[in-house]
Parts: sequence; C-alpha cells; structure tokens
Amino acid sequence: MYLARIIEQYPIIDNEFIDLLTWLLPGKIESIHDMMTSWLRQGDGGVMNDTHAYCCDRDRDGNAAMLTRAFRTAPAEVVGRLYGMIRDMLVANVTALKPVGMSEIEGNSVKFKEMFGLDEDELALCTFLHVVNTHSNMLCYFKDHLECGGPIGRKYLIAALDLTLARFSTILNGACTRMNMVEINTNWLRLNDDFQELFQNSTRATVHESLFVPLRGKPLPLEAYFIDTDKTRHLVDILSGRPTTSTHVLLYGAPGTGKTCYAHSIARETGLDV
Repeated sequence: MYLARIIEQYPIIDNEFIDLLTWLLPGKIESIHDMMTSWLRQGDGGVMNDTHAYCCDRDRDGNAAMLTRAFRTAPAEVVGRLYGMIRDMLVANVTALKPVGMSEIEGNSVKFKEMFGLDEDELALCTFLHVVNTHSNMLCYFKDHLECGGPIGRKYLIAALDLTLARFSTILNGACTRMNMVEINTNWLRLNDDFQELFQNSTRATVHESLFVPLRGKPLPLEAYFIDTDKTRHLVDILSGRPTTSTHVLLYGAPGTGKTCYAHSIARETGLDV
C-alpha cells in the first residue's frame, strides 16, 4: 500500500521504483510491458512509431530502464492508464497476501499499541519503520533513494502513511519520540532496536526482559522521592516505634512508580528486614 499511496500523489516512476516493483510483484512486470505495448500500438494506429518501439525494447537494457523510458515518452493517456494498472496490482497484491484472520505481525501490532498507548497513526508509523527496516529492498528505496526521513523526501513518507504534514509533525513530537521508540537521524527515521524486537515478538517475557531492569545496589535516600517529607517522616516514626502489635502500611500506585524501591528505602531507614 505504501507505493500505491505515493504514486497516487507523486507519479515518480524511475529505475529504482521499477526494481522495487519487480521485487514486490514477481512475474507481473511482463504483464505491464505487454499491456503498455498494446496501448501504444493502438494509439499509433496498429504499428508503433520508432520512438515507442524504442521505449518498449526491453532487450536493450532491461525492464527497469524500458519502463522508465516509456513513462517519460508515452502519451499522457497511456501513462495514466499504466499508473492505474500498477496501483491496482499493488493493492491486489496486499489483499492476496493478507491471511485469513489476524497475522502474527498484526497481532503483535495490537499488543504494541495497547502496551504503549499509541493511537492508530503512531502505530502506522511504527509499522512502516518495522516493515521497511526488515526488508533491505524497501530500506534502500525509502531511505537511500527517496530519503523519506530527510527534509526533501519527507513528503513521500507522509504520503505513504496517508497523513497530513500537521498530523505527522504532531506524531514526531508525541509518544513515539518521548519514549525513544523512534530515533530521528539526519535523513531517516528508525525504530529503536529494542522496540523493533518487541514489534517482532511481543511476548510477556520479551517485554520484561527488554523494558524492566531490576534495581541493583543500595536503596535510594528518602529525599530522592517525590513524596511529601512530612508523610515520609510520619511513616518512619510509626515503623521505628517497635509497636507490640503489627503495623501494616499499604503503598498503592501504577506499576513502575517506585513503590518497591520506596519500601526498601523505608526499611533501611528504620532498620527493618525486607
């Protein structure tokens, strides 16, 4: 779908595009050539003129160069029909590859979205970066040829994701970059290696291994916590008094907010065992 969206807005057909198309649509380039030849012959009254015959000579320097020449010199009507044909082929290819039910990558993307609170557009960016970085053919085209991550080629990335410039800018300043999920380099956007692995395999084990690191060493001093010092002192006084009856303290809060770490610091301050 990425290529189909791009050529819908920016009709850029060159050797690199045809090379990628050949990889995405194996065996279909012949059909494109044959259809183009038929359309040109019809336009020329049954016998192609020398210019069109030269354009359709795929034995001269291969399919990529041949189709690129044809798009540059063929009549506008034929070029428009060729664009439509290629878009339809790309869409049909995506539909044909879609499995019955939810694929593994789709299942992982749903987990990824829920895990980090992403919206649909943020997830679309992460999915794009995961797919492109996983396949060298796509990486060469989108990163090296179109320079999608840089200022000049950013419009192609926006088109591929079917976004507006304003929406794309909001995403780049949102959760994806705050969590260092998406790394912004000079001419490319890249999914962080840890998140790339999570996108590929979002099991509970890989999540804990990648994102949660056990605290080692001595507990933090009580002054390091963003907790009212009077409340902390009151808690220390209660637990330091060694009452004859049990004293229970309940710490509550979202996961990862420091409850266990705070309990260790209180224990060290009061001399209690953990």
